[in-house]
This record gives sequence, structure tokens and C-alpha cells, in this order.
Amino acid sequence: MRLATAHQLAPTIAYGDAVGNDCFELQRLYWSRGVRSELFAAEAKPEVRQLVRPWRDLERLPVEGTSLQVHVSMGNDVLWDVAKLPHRKSVIYHNITPAHFFAGLNEHARRYSEIGREQLAELAKVAELGIADSEYNRKELLRVGFAKTAVVPIIVDWSAFDVEPDPAVLRTLADERTDILAVGQVLPQKAVHTVVAAFARYR
Repeated sequence: MRLATAHQLAPTIAYGDAVGNDCFELQRLYWSRGVRSELFAAEAKPEVRQLVRPWRDLERLPVEGTSLQVHVSMGNDVLWDVAKLPHRKSVIYHNITPAHFFAGLNEHARRYSEIGREQLAELAKVAELGIADSEYNRKELLRVGFAKTAVVPIIVDWSAFDVEPDPAVLRTLADERTDILAVGQVLPQKAVHTVVAAFARYR
């Protein structure tokens, strides 16, 4: 039977982050092939709220001919209920930061990191496929019990980078110094401390 609908669910959908971008790019890909696709979330940030439906709407929609793709990057209370939905499911796994990185810094994040791995194992029991964005993440899906896995890199809209550079930034960088850029939040798992040590070694 031809897939007519491929809905996506992420606990939180925001503008400009990796998971949100992946949701929108996959949706655009489905639309281009005539497959209906809507986005559902427990929380949609203000910039995308009009483009995302409440996840409970899934309970009232037809299941026949529909695939539900569940994005997982952290534990979330709704994922227990999502695992029980009758839809054919696949999981798109973006990696859950190990809980020990949050120990002593953010108890909420530490707890939901642990919960996320429990939920991932629960989803493995009901999902037909686990999709990872890297081989490293695919092996983690195997460890928690997914029978079928695949690696599908995150879709990137490269045209979004085809913009004129900011003149002020160009002026700032137009000197003889070497500039080193580290992208990421200042969190232990982003290893900014390693960047600082590397810069010291570079100097």
C-alpha cells in the first residue's frame, strides 16, 4: 500500500535548531512527492506555532495509510503516550546527551536525559524502524533494542546559507589575525573547555 501520509512529531519544535530544521525539511520533501505531512508537538515555540498542531490531534486523525515519525533528542513526558498511539511508527534519533554531563549542573536535564533513554527503549518495542543521523547514533539504537535501523543524515537547505555576509562582521574579521570559531552552547558536552585548551596550544 502506498504511503499517503507521513506525519512527524517532536516534543518541542523551535525555529532554527537542528531538530526543528529537520522536521521542516522532511515535511517539504514529503510535500514535493505528494505525501501529506503535518507537524505535531507538545510545545511549539512562538516563531513556528502556526505551523505546528497540538500532538493530541493525532488521536483524532485516521491511522490507515499513515506513518508517524517520532523525533527524539531528550526525554519528554508526552513520549510515554506517543508510544501507545496506534500508528505505524518510526523513530528519528538525534542523540540524547548522556545524563552524567548534567550532574551537579542541571538536575532537570539530568533526569530527562535518563528518562529519554528509557523512552527510547520503549519506542523500540513499537517502532518499525529506527533512523539515526550518524553511525554512532545508529549503534545506540541497536543497543536499546531497535530491530531495524538506518542512517539518514539531517537534510540541510543549503540555499539558506546563500546570503550576503554582514558588512560589520566582515570589517571585524578583515585583519591579519586568525579567528577560531566554536559553535554551540556553553555546556559541558559541547566541550568548549577543549576548544580553549586547543587555542592555548595553537598560540
